[in-house]
Formats: sequence, C-alpha cells, structure tokens
Amino acid sequence: MVTKEKRKEYNTKWKLDNPDKYLENKRIFNKQYNKKYPKRRTFTSRVSKLVRTGRLIKTPCHRCGGMDNLEACSFTDAENPTWFCNSCHRLVHEKIRELLEKKKE
Repeated sequence: MVTKEKRKEYNTKWKLDNPDKYLENKRIFNKQYNKKYPKRRTFTSRVSKLVRTGRLIKTPCHRCGGMDNLEACSFTDAENPTWFCNSCHRLVHEKIRELLEKKKE
C-alpha cells in the first residue's frame, strides 16, 4: 500500500521531471473546473480581489475562531463571506455531503 508521504514525494518528483506536462494538465483541469463551477470562480476571484485591495478583512473562523488558512465559503455574497479555517471548512463540506446522501435515501 502506498502511503500519503510516498504519493506526495512521487508527485513532487514527477512535477519537477515533467514541468510541461504538469502545467498542461493543470491548465486543462482549471478550464474544466471553471466551466463546471462558474459561480465559485467568480466568487473566489471577487473575494481575492477585495482582500488584496484591503476592502475586505478576513475574520476568525466561523466555527472555531482560528485564524490559520482561512477560506471564504458561501458563494452568494462576496462582500460578506463566511470564513472557515481549513480543517473546519473540510468538516462543513463533509456534513453537507452526509446530509445530501441522507436526502437521496
């Protein structure tokens, strides 16, 4: 069984050995992702610009109050996003997936 560390090591080496393929794959993935989720791209771009220009200040994580690796999560109001740290953001999406699966049943 391949460990997470081994996979990461392999991927890093592959990116360094194949920079052209890596950039092409990344470009294709981003194009497909942006086509599939246009609202996310627009929201993320808008929030990034507002933070960069100082018109939007990151607030502590909505769930735990932490300030590390904050991500905006709401996709509706770029002027007033809900901020989650990386670990809480993952938990929120896991909970959403669980609720959607229960709804399907």
